[in-house]
Amino acid sequence: MIAVVSVTAAIDIPARFVLDYPPFIPGIIAAWSLTLLFAVDIVLSLHQDGWFGQRRSLCSFSSSTLRYSIVWLVIDLIAALPYGVLPIPTVFQLLRLLKLVGVIRRMWKWQHSELNNPIVVRIFFWLSISVHWIACGWLAYEWSKTPRA
Repeated sequence: MIAVVSVTAAIDIPARFVLDYPPFIPGIIAAWSLTLLFAVDIVLSLHQDGWFGQRRSLCSFSSSTLRYSIVWLVIDLIAALPYGVLPIPTVFQLLRLLKLVGVIRRMWKWQHSELNNPIVVRIFFWLSISVHWIACGWLAYEWSKTPRA
């Protein structure tokens, strides 16, 4: 679910930033829904990593595991902020794309799953996203050259 929402955000946020069209779902509902989904993902990730469940102190984690978990927690927290509601410039919504880093992490786990060609899936995924971002950048560049009336 998080992968689908992250990919949708990776397509919608740059396009909305460049084309300046209104979101499909009203902004406040979409912003809070995305924030809620990303917050649930943070709680589930912390539970899966062993932060909940057992009564362990921070000393019981190895330093590399603790550092790894904290880095992912910071990335997830930055992506989970309700940017559509906060009074900040629209460009900050691009920080939600940091959630794609978590999608990358999950895609690497596919290598050991029963998926026939996980490398083909990853290549197709990144090629599609890259082509979309390049097209958005090209449109922004072309529109910046044309005089505004």
